[in-house]
Amino acid sequence: MILTIRAHKRYAVRQSICLRSPLDGRHCSGLLVELSSEGCRVSGLTDSDFLADDEIIVEHDGMKLPGRIRWIEAGVAGVRLARLMMAKELSVHLTHLRGEELSAPPVARPQRSAVFRQAG
Repeated sequence: MILTIRAHKRYAVRQSICLRSPLDGRHCSGLLVELSSEGCRVSGLTDSDFLADDEIIVEHDGMKLPGRIRWIEAGVAGVRLARLMMAKELSVHLTHLRGEELSAPPVARPQRSAVFRQAG
């Protein structure tokens, strides 16, 4: 067994995406499998002509994450994002990609105290 230590936690996603080259417009569809603050893993790229070190943009429903393919093998690619995402931005993308609703922060409400009156 090989133990791999990663710098950033990876999150499971499973969402259809498009990889597009900003240089020549080449594109292909794939399945975003994992996302972290510094990169992602994309599968289903069997018809892709992308190569390692190609600049790409990972696109889904208005989301655009520029990056570079670090490795590609047997229809699966590792992408390093052009910039590190902060926790809040990563959370927003994960929520969107997983089809979840962004929840509003809880609103603090003042405590009500019971007032008792004496009969009489």
